[in-house]
Amino acid sequence: MKKLAIVGTSYNNELAPYHDQDYEIWGMAFALIQSEVKRIDKIFELHLKSEYSQDTSQFIYDTELPVYMQKKDKKVKNCLLFPFEEIRKKYGDYFTSTWALALVFAIEEGFKDIELYGINFETDRERTIERACIEYYIGYFRGLGYKITLPESCPLLKSNYFYGLDDILKHRKRIEKKIDFYGREKLKYYLKFIQSENGSEEEKIYYGKYNQYIGFIQGLQMELNQI
Repeated sequence: MKKLAIVGTSYNNELAPYHDQDYEIWGMAFALIQSEVKRIDKIFELHLKSEYSQDTSQFIYDTELPVYMQKKDKKVKNCLLFPFEEIRKKYGDYFTSTWALALVFAIEEGFKDIELYGINFETDRERTIERACIEYYIGYFRGLGYKITLPESCPLLKSNYFYGLDDILKHRKRIEKKIDFYGREKLKYYLKFIQSENGSEEEKIYYGKYNQYIGFIQGLQMELNQI
């Protein structure tokens, strides 16, 4: 049985085993334009058409790869229907992201060894709405004996401090240090964005990265305010 790597668009997605043919690689449409993502075997675009038509429609219309979707789209060359109802009947209604659905689908497809890369849930919405769900399913399937591996740099299933034992001030300093790092990354991609050719793929990528780091900073500032 092949191993599986599910690849997001955030940092550490460059660590995925793209050159190892023992792995199948799954990702979302935005992964098709990320230079860090060297290979994708299946795409997941599970949003309503009104949502994906604004962001990723051209990516999935251009690709020859299988694309799992809610409904058939004639412009997608290899469109597959995602089994929402089957998953819902078996696991219930607690799904708050594509990644949680993809993880459960991978289990249903028979994968027993799954690795997650670039799936960090650090923006404001991700932290408050989506993160607990993916952590729930990771813990649930690990408890059933499945091997689900995260990169060391992934913040899922981690806390920056041990409640009651660790120094909260040190924790605040760690967060402030991360905010400073992301601020430098945000500026780097903003400069690349304004220097790139108008309407080019590079401009889109750099603008996406710039906004991604804004999200990271907002999430960390929210965490800082809660200490």
